[in-house]
Amino acid sequence: MTPHPSPEAQLRAENAELRAQLAEAGIQRVSVLLDTLLDTAPIGFCFVDRDLRYVRVNERLAEINGISAAAHLGRHVSEIVPTFVERIRDVTGRILATGEAVLNHEFSGETPAAPGVTRFWSESWYPVRDDVGEVLGFGAIVEEITARKQADEALRTSEEFARTILQSSPDCVKVLDGEGRLQFINTNGIGAMEIDDFAPFRNQPWWNLWGEENTETIKNAVATALQSGTAHFQALRPTAKGTMKWWDVVVAQVVGSNPKRLVSISRDLSERHDADEKLRASEERFRAAAGTVIDIIWTNNPEGEMEGEQRAWGAFTGQRPEEYRGFGWSKAVHPEDAQPTIDAWNLAVAEKRLFEFEHRLRRHDGAWRLCTIRAVPLLKPTGEIREWVGVHRDITERKRAEEKLRIAKEGAETANAAKDRFLAMLSHELRTPLTPVLMAVAALEHDPALSADVREDLAMIKRNIELETKLIDDLLDLTRITSGKLPLDIKPVDLNETIRHVCEICRPSVREKGIHLETKLDAATGLVAADAPRLQQVLWNVLRNAIKFTPENGWIRVTATRLDVARCQVRVEDSGIGISPEILPRIFDAFEQGGLAVTRQFGGLGLGLAICKGLVELHHGSVRAESSGAGKGATFIMELPRAPAMETAGAVAPSAGAKAFQQLRLLVVDDHADTVRTLARLLGRAGFVVVTASDVASAVATAERESFDLLICDLGLPDGSGYDVMKRLGTGRTVRGIALSGYGMAEDVRRSREAGFAEHLVKPIEVSRLMDAIERVTKNRD
Repeated sequence: MTPHPSPEAQLRAENAELRAQLAEAGIQRVSVLLDTLLDTAPIGFCFVDRDLRYVRVNERLAEINGISAAAHLGRHVSEIVPTFVERIRDVTGRILATGEAVLNHEFSGETPAAPGVTRFWSESWYPVRDDVGEVLGFGAIVEEITARKQADEALRTSEEFARTILQSSPDCVKVLDGEGRLQFINTNGIGAMEIDDFAPFRNQPWWNLWGEENTETIKNAVATALQSGTAHFQALRPTAKGTMKWWDVVVAQVVGSNPKRLVSISRDLSERHDADEKLRASEERFRAAAGTVIDIIWTNNPEGEMEGEQRAWGAFTGQRPEEYRGFGWSKAVHPEDAQPTIDAWNLAVAEKRLFEFEHRLRRHDGAWRLCTIRAVPLLKPTGEIREWVGVHRDITERKRAEEKLRIAKEGAETANAAKDRFLAMLSHELRTPLTPVLMAVAALEHDPALSADVREDLAMIKRNIELETKLIDDLLDLTRITSGKLPLDIKPVDLNETIRHVCEICRPSVREKGIHLETKLDAATGLVAADAPRLQQVLWNVLRNAIKFTPENGWIRVTATRLDVARCQVRVEDSGIGISPEILPRIFDAFEQGGLAVTRQFGGLGLGLAICKGLVELHHGSVRAESSGAGKGATFIMELPRAPAMETAGAVAPSAGAKAFQQLRLLVVDDHADTVRTLARLLGRAGFVVVTASDVASAVATAERESFDLLICDLGLPDGSGYDVMKRLGTGRTVRGIALSGYGMAEDVRRSREAGFAEHLVKPIEVSRLMDAIERVTKNRD
């Protein structure tokens, strides 16, 4: 039995047969020498048949694939390099289709010899033909190019990195060859050189960009850089726009370059030159200004010593440079101020902070002048002081003016206080005699035994007393408003209710003149933030003014509306005598009534509208007047701030008149005989037990003998004041008091409260007001 040949023997037989076939096709020309060269070559080599089975493999390819050369023979490429089989089929298919070799085909991938590592290769495939040109197989040459690829990538990365740096540089960067010809300009350089494109200048001499005047300078710089490595110069170059720019240029040879190359870095100095020029001009302006201003401007070194030429200082003090340098300047300071100035100055220098001081400085004529000093440290970027800049300002005349102003102010305040005291005293002296008259008239008004004529006379007397009182009140109110001494008790007040109440007060006057009074009150008006009595005073003044200047059978309209969430408006319109255009701008001025003719016809002081304006503005509101002219009526428009809804203070309700009281004991103290007699009679009629006194001593003596429920006391007494009586009677007792006085300033009311009085009533007073006050006090009501 014939033994079956081994696979290796079978492969060798097949190989021998293929060799025979190749020999027949002319491959026998490959000698033993060629086989030796192939086996020892540093590149891989192989033959495969048309079925892509290995026929010949050299040692280098066997090493690349990680399998011995013998193990390749007869095996298909898919068994040896499975990852490359598709690529090999593609390449050999192209050879069969075109008959052309595929040369220098590059690829990458993993090989069995180095799994997991990507390597790069270059292959050349060509056809192997027989004598008639039939393709029998394929020859392949394989060369590993991994190292070259890595070197190429490193070089590309390095060049890209260098190009990125060059392109991002803010300077103008150029690369030159050894002849000074341009090879590259970065993007910033193209913009800085003001050229549109680099292409026209490539391989052109660098100096072509700089003009003829700079040619020799640049040629010399190139020669110097080629010889010694670097060169540096500055030059002025005209731009394409016709301007001139300064450049700072460094030229350096690229070490190790072959052929030689140069790099030029140009920095635009135009802005720095402009800044230097501006600084020079600024310094000139500073010196010129320092020579013209009245202040003394100086500079000191970081240690606080005066250096250089200080013209302003020398001109003011008369010191020469050798006298004021260092701390010599302190010799021009007043002896009493010199050391304190130096101590404060040294502390500011040590703390690097603003220095402010005031001292006396000797002028060149020997006069001592008071000066303020202000000096600031100018710091370096490191935080250290570069220098001090200071200013002395002569404030002697200003201080004198301030002293004169202070003396004048004190004089004015003294005069104003004297005026206030005079007005308060005048008010007291005028009010006091009116009190018994008003009380007597009020009491007689209700006497049924009096005839109609007498009643009419009494009404006339009462009106004139009230008018006199109103004039006094207006004078005092205007004084308090203008001096800012009028306190307000701001609370939410029902505006519509206040208007109704004022209209009721004025109703008799309206009826007397036959005037038609109309009110239009919007329910949405709501509350305003106001002092209720003062708001009533404003509305009463405006309405009374309209009644006064509206003829008989005329009309007056009062309208209240809500403007917005924050404001309400009151309009008082009339068909009266109107306001002429020349008077309208002054209508709210004190004592302004529209001319002597109006004053003679209607009387008064012309204070009502001035007081209204002051009071409305104290309420953070506004008031204005409108009129189409004389005889065409007038409109007064007031705007007031609204208040949130809450309990209202309301308008002051009319007095309810005399009330029934339990039999209370009253001590009435007043040095005005008519007043005390009238008060005693009227209070007695109301059911009180009344005991009177005319001074502090008699009041205290009476109170020590008898007990009283209430003290009603005048404040101005011959031997003291009502404050003294209240304090004496209030000690150890529960007596409450009501102050009566012709003094009605805020300070007077405050002092009454502090002395212990529960109420302060300003003369003249009606009995009904006094009764209301008595009721409040006896019921412990404020």
